[in-house]
Amino acid sequence: MLLDKTLFEDFGRGDSGAMLIVDRLVSDEISGYVSTHTIFSLWNRETITRRTEIVFQSIINLTEIVMLSANAAKDAAIQSNINSELDHDIVVLGSIAKEMGIPVCTRRVDEFQLIINDIVDY
Repeated sequence: MLLDKTLFEDFGRGDSGAMLIVDRLVSDEISGYVSTHTIFSLWNRETITRRTEIVFQSIINLTEIVMLSANAAKDAAIQSNINSELDHDIVVLGSIAKEMGIPVCTRRVDEFQLIINDIVDY
């Protein structure tokens, strides 16, 4: 599954659902992917504590890194024009997930449902 930034943020706050997903990643019960777009979003903050950096990097280390392909970028742009109210990271992640044929793991289910059907809510 493709991890949305909400999983990282919620795990850092001790959310039990996010912790369960990470436990499943640690035990190799599920495969996780994180996009370079999400990594940029996680580190693109005015302040980031050392603890937060360690939490984010620990989860990233459990995943495979994926990049935005030309086809997924095209699809994201089309979706962005259709659903102009959606954040760019939602259309980008949704397009990557569609192209890979995997679900997005997120707490932002309502927004992602506008562009994809395969979602894992924790």
